[in-house]
Amino acid sequence: ELENSFEQDYEYYRFPIIFHQYDGKYLRDFLDLGDPPVYLVSNRVIELLRENTITGWKNYPISLFDKKGNVIEGYSGFSVVGKGGKFTQFWDYGYVVESNKSYVKSRKIYDISQWDGSDIFLVHDYIVITGRVMKLMKSIKVTAVEYERLSDDTDIIGEPLFSLKF
Repeated sequence: ELENSFEQDYEYYRFPIIFHQYDGKYLRDFLDLGDPPVYLVSNRVIELLRENTITGWKNYPISLFDKKGNVIEGYSGFSVVGKGGKFTQFWDYGYVVESNKSYVKSRKIYDISQWDGSDIFLVHDYIVITGRVMKLMKSIKVTAVEYERLSDDTDIIGEPLFSLKF
Protein backbone atom coordinates (compact mmCIF):
# COMPACT_ATOMS: atom_id res chain seq x y z
CA GLU A 1 0.00 0.00 0.00
CA LEU A 2 1.27 3.45 -0.90
CA GLU A 3 1.89 5.58 2.16
CA ASN A 4 1.80 9.37 2.35
CA SER A 5 3.42 10.41 -0.91
CA PHE A 6 4.53 13.81 0.35
CA GLU A 7 7.98 12.63 1.38
CA GLN A 8 8.84 9.31 -0.20
CA ASP A 9 12.19 7.74 -1.02
CA TYR A 10 10.40 5.05 -3.07
CA GLU A 11 13.11 2.48 -2.47
CA TYR A 12 10.60 -0.18 -1.37
CA TYR A 13 8.05 0.26 -4.18
CA ARG A 14 7.72 -1.53 -7.48
CA PHE A 15 6.92 0.66 -10.44
CA PRO A 16 4.66 1.50 -12.01
CA ILE A 17 2.24 1.87 -9.10
CA ILE A 18 -1.27 0.95 -10.28
CA PHE A 19 -4.31 3.17 -9.69
CA HIS A 20 -7.95 2.63 -10.67
CA GLN A 21 -10.59 5.32 -11.16
CA TYR A 22 -13.61 4.59 -8.97
CA ASP A 23 -15.63 7.77 -9.28
CA GLY A 24 -15.73 11.13 -11.01
CA LYS A 25 -16.24 11.98 -14.65
CA TYR A 26 -13.50 14.46 -15.41
CA LEU A 27 -9.75 14.11 -15.42
CA ARG A 28 -7.90 17.25 -14.38
CA ASP A 29 -4.30 18.28 -13.99
CA PHE A 30 -4.15 17.31 -10.30
CA LEU A 31 -5.93 14.24 -8.99
CA ASP A 32 -6.18 14.00 -5.20
CA LEU A 33 -6.56 10.36 -4.20
CA GLY A 34 -7.47 11.13 -0.61
CA ASP A 35 -6.04 9.71 2.54
CA PRO A 36 -3.15 9.15 2.81
CA PRO A 37 -2.30 12.13 0.64
CA VAL A 38 -1.44 10.76 -2.79
CA TYR A 39 -1.49 12.97 -5.87
CA LEU A 40 -1.38 12.21 -9.56
CA VAL A 41 -0.46 15.03 -11.91
CA SER A 42 -0.80 15.46 -15.66
CA ASN A 43 2.29 15.25 -17.81
CA ARG A 44 1.72 18.83 -19.02
CA VAL A 45 2.27 20.06 -15.45
CA ILE A 46 5.35 17.82 -15.09
CA GLU A 47 6.72 19.34 -18.32
CA LEU A 48 6.03 22.88 -17.06
CA LEU A 49 7.88 22.18 -13.80
CA ARG A 50 10.84 20.59 -15.58
CA GLU A 51 11.13 23.23 -18.31
CA ASN A 52 11.24 25.96 -15.67
CA THR A 53 13.62 24.07 -13.34
CA ILE A 54 11.13 24.17 -10.46
CA THR A 55 12.54 22.50 -7.35
CA GLY A 56 11.02 20.66 -4.39
CA TRP A 57 9.10 17.89 -6.13
CA LYS A 58 9.58 14.56 -7.80
CA ASN A 59 7.42 12.23 -9.80
CA TYR A 60 7.15 8.48 -10.19
CA PRO A 61 5.70 6.15 -12.83
CA ILE A 62 2.12 4.98 -12.48
CA SER A 63 -0.47 3.07 -14.45
CA LEU A 64 -3.94 4.60 -14.28
CA PHE A 65 -7.06 2.72 -15.36
CA ASP A 66 -10.59 4.03 -15.86
CA LYS A 67 -13.75 2.42 -14.47
CA LYS A 68 -13.90 0.02 -17.42
CA GLY A 69 -10.27 -1.04 -17.09
CA ASN A 70 -8.94 1.05 -19.99
CA VAL A 71 -5.53 2.68 -19.60
CA ILE A 72 -5.54 6.44 -18.99
CA GLU A 73 -2.36 7.96 -20.38
CA GLY A 74 -0.63 11.16 -19.39
CA TYR A 75 -0.25 11.03 -15.60
CA SER A 76 2.54 10.52 -13.07
CA GLY A 77 2.62 10.20 -9.31
CA PHE A 78 3.62 13.47 -7.62
CA SER A 79 5.47 14.08 -4.36
CA VAL A 80 6.51 17.24 -2.59
CA VAL A 81 10.02 16.84 -1.19
CA GLY A 82 10.84 20.48 -0.44
CA LYS A 83 11.04 21.18 3.28
CA GLY A 84 9.47 24.13 5.02
CA GLY A 85 9.29 23.06 8.63
CA LYS A 86 6.32 23.71 10.87
CA PHE A 87 4.17 26.57 12.03
CA THR A 88 5.73 27.84 15.24
CA GLN A 89 2.49 28.78 16.92
CA PHE A 90 -1.28 28.90 16.50
CA TRP A 91 -3.25 31.62 18.20
CA ASP A 92 -6.91 32.55 18.43
CA TYR A 93 -7.91 36.04 17.42
CA GLY A 94 -11.68 36.20 17.50
CA TYR A 95 -15.03 34.57 17.91
CA VAL A 96 -17.11 34.50 14.72
CA VAL A 97 -20.80 33.81 14.16
CA GLU A 98 -21.91 33.00 10.59
CA SER A 99 -25.23 31.49 9.53
CA ASN A 100 -26.05 30.20 13.02
CA LYS A 101 -22.61 28.61 13.36
CA SER A 102 -19.94 29.91 15.67
CA TYR A 103 -16.25 29.19 15.77
CA VAL A 104 -12.96 30.62 16.90
CA LYS A 105 -10.79 32.06 14.13
CA SER A 106 -7.11 31.44 14.50
CA ARG A 107 -3.88 32.43 12.81
CA LYS A 108 -0.60 30.62 12.44
CA ILE A 109 2.92 31.98 12.72
CA TYR A 110 5.56 30.78 10.26
CA ASP A 111 9.25 31.58 10.37
CA ILE A 112 10.54 31.40 6.81
CA SER A 113 14.07 30.57 8.01
CA GLN A 114 12.87 26.92 8.23
CA TRP A 115 12.37 26.85 4.44
CA ASP A 116 14.98 24.98 2.36
CA GLY A 117 14.55 27.38 -0.60
CA SER A 118 12.58 24.95 -2.82
CA ASP A 119 9.93 26.31 -5.18
CA ILE A 120 7.40 23.74 -3.89
CA PHE A 121 7.57 22.61 -0.27
CA LEU A 122 5.62 21.49 2.77
CA VAL A 123 4.85 23.53 5.85
CA HIS A 124 3.04 21.35 8.33
CA ASP A 125 0.41 19.69 6.06
CA TYR A 126 0.20 22.54 3.53
CA ILE A 127 1.69 22.32 0.05
CA VAL A 128 3.28 25.74 -0.42
CA ILE A 129 4.53 27.26 -3.68
CA THR A 130 6.38 30.42 -4.53
CA GLY A 131 4.75 33.23 -6.49
CA ARG A 132 6.78 32.18 -9.54
CA VAL A 133 5.25 28.70 -9.53
CA MET A 134 1.78 30.15 -9.11
CA LYS A 135 2.26 32.42 -12.13
CA LEU A 136 3.55 29.53 -14.24
CA MET A 137 0.64 27.30 -13.28
CA LYS A 138 -1.88 30.06 -13.97
CA SER A 139 -0.26 30.72 -17.36
CA ILE A 140 -1.27 27.25 -18.60
CA LYS A 141 -4.54 27.23 -16.64
CA VAL A 142 -3.76 24.23 -14.44
CA THR A 143 -7.02 22.61 -13.34
CA ALA A 144 -8.18 21.29 -9.96
CA VAL A 145 -6.10 23.63 -7.81
CA GLU A 146 -6.97 26.71 -5.80
CA TYR A 147 -4.38 29.29 -4.81
CA GLU A 148 -4.54 30.88 -1.41
CA ARG A 149 -2.08 33.44 -0.10
CA LEU A 150 -0.54 31.82 2.94
CA SER A 151 -0.39 35.20 4.69
CA ASP A 152 -4.22 35.40 4.65
CA ASP A 153 -4.29 33.19 7.75
CA THR A 154 -0.62 33.12 8.73
CA ASP A 155 1.80 35.70 10.03
CA ILE A 156 4.92 35.12 7.97
CA ILE A 157 8.36 36.29 8.92
CA GLY A 158 9.78 36.70 5.38
CA GLU A 159 8.43 36.94 1.79
CA PRO A 160 4.83 36.13 0.67
CA LEU A 161 4.08 32.54 -0.35
CA PHE A 162 1.03 30.72 -1.69
CA SER A 163 -0.52 27.43 -0.63
CA LEU A 164 -2.29 25.00 -2.95
CA LYS A 165 -5.65 23.38 -2.28
CA PHE A 166 -6.83 20.42 -4.32
